Amino acid sequence: MKTNSEALQRVQMVLAAAMADQQCNENELLTMAEACAKAKVSRWTISRWIRNGYIRAVKLGKAKSSPVRIIEGSLLAYLASLEVQTNNRTEVEK
Repeated sequence: MKTNSEALQRVQMVLAAAMADQQCNENELLTMAEACAKAKVSRWTISRWIRNGYIRAVKLGKAKSSPVRIIEGSLLAYLASLEVQTNNRTEVEK
């Protein structure tokens, strides 16, 4: 079971991605392979992001095996929301 802080963090990430998505003009549709290549992640990660609502996608057809297209602006906005804050990182000593 997720704690309240984890749930709040997830909601904040979804809202940040949605707000950034509205400001982005990139509405081209990407195939799963193109989205994976652009984000440099696996197809399973892209699928999880879609399922969790972090990025938007459309399904082309009603069948379970119908292809899915990812909205490029949504993907780019979500990736921008994942910026790492280097001042909060701690270095691991060897």
